[in-house]
Amino acid sequence: STGTPASAASTNKSRAAPTGSKTTAASTGTEDYDLTYDSSDEAHLEPNVRECGLSAFDKEKYIALIADHEPDFLASEDPEAAHGLMQWEVMVRTVGEQGTTYQWRLGCVHTLAPMTIVLDGADSNDIPTPNENAPNVVVDFGGKDREMLSLRIDNFHDGTKGAGFCWFRIQPTAAYKRDRLRAAIRARRAFEKRTGRGRQNERGDGQCGFRAVVRQILRARGIYLRASESAVTQNHIKECRDTIGKSLIANADLLSQMHGGRRHEASPGQLVARGQAMKDASPKPCLDKRDLWYGGPNGADSGALAMAQNVTVYVLTQLVTCVRVYEPDGSYQDNVELDDINPQPGDIVIEFVNGNHFESFVVPNPKGAVKSPLSNKSSVDVWKTVPSRSGSVQPHRRGSVPSHRRGSVPSHRRGPGSTLPGRREQSSKAR
Repeated sequence: STGTPASAASTNKSRAAPTGSKTTAASTGTEDYDLTYDSSDEAHLEPNVRECGLSAFDKEKYIALIADHEPDFLASEDPEAAHGLMQWEVMVRTVGEQGTTYQWRLGCVHTLAPMTIVLDGADSNDIPTPNENAPNVVVDFGGKDREMLSLRIDNFHDGTKGAGFCWFRIQPTAAYKRDRLRAAIRARRAFEKRTGRGRQNERGDGQCGFRAVVRQILRARGIYLRASESAVTQNHIKECRDTIGKSLIANADLLSQMHGGRRHEASPGQLVARGQAMKDASPKPCLDKRDLWYGGPNGADSGALAMAQNVTVYVLTQLVTCVRVYEPDGSYQDNVELDDINPQPGDIVIEFVNGNHFESFVVPNPKGAVKSPLSNKSSVDVWKTVPSRSGSVQPHRRGSVPSHRRGSVPSHRRGPGSTLPGRREQSSKAR
């Protein structure tokens, strides 16, 4: 439920919109129910069902669409605006004739209701005007059970507001997941095309978040790693942990104000303790130490990272088109549409996957760029630069042997007519 908790439900006694079951098309007036109620009604109603329609349907089969699907188009005065409701599956809370019984019912918007008008005054020359509270749709509740109802933006909620007649949209879970997946894929493809960033898988060893972050930090420094899950070394991870840990400690008060949460999950003392733990943690795989994974209470790690690097950090979530954006001043924004963001090359973009893993969206290495080392000289995944004879810079794998040294002997050290083992004597022309 996105509304008020049951304990704080409103006791509004205003009239709700008429359900329309006793209103005919082109009538000269409206006949509506008295939907007011007082405390005596409580004896006739089961509180949870009365307060919230979420308990009135199978949550495994259906998903409630309330906050994200508010039908703003119904605010239009155009009587045809209700066309947008066609084929919506809805939960409607109807009432009995005595106004003291409530029932949630699942239906599907079938057609538009015939326009209902009222005549203002007795003068026959008065122009009929549409009734704003008249039924606007016909809802099919199955079989031959159909009713003309007034589904408006004003009564679009889950029942927690205390009104008698209300409704909200639902959708089969399978269809909802399918539509959400398609929308997320479209948004990510458009994002990649717009920004030039590509998705990079990271090794899932408990350090994936730090791998996803430090890969982009190094790239901003001109240190280009291979597009490999193993390219980020333990030294890289250690440096990233130290950076975030120091920022958590130094900015604990501000970050606590921004990320404290309703239950104060991120108090200054907790953030300082986490920062110290981050600095002390080993960069080795830590799948069994969830409290050392990237994230922190209410995402405070991303806030600390944005402040430490003076960049914007974007955190995507799998199958969701909204993004959380962390700014260098320690603040953050929720529910920013992926289509609306445009990260700079130095900004950091990561994605939270399956509830326990991070991957990165990285800026591709420029053409001709050379992979460079940071601090771990023994890493087989770090490259160095070797100038070519032409003066250009060519990539050269650390640990590899230059071609003129592979099993060969400089000509000035060879004896006359000597040959290399297993090789034929080459002619001077071939050389």
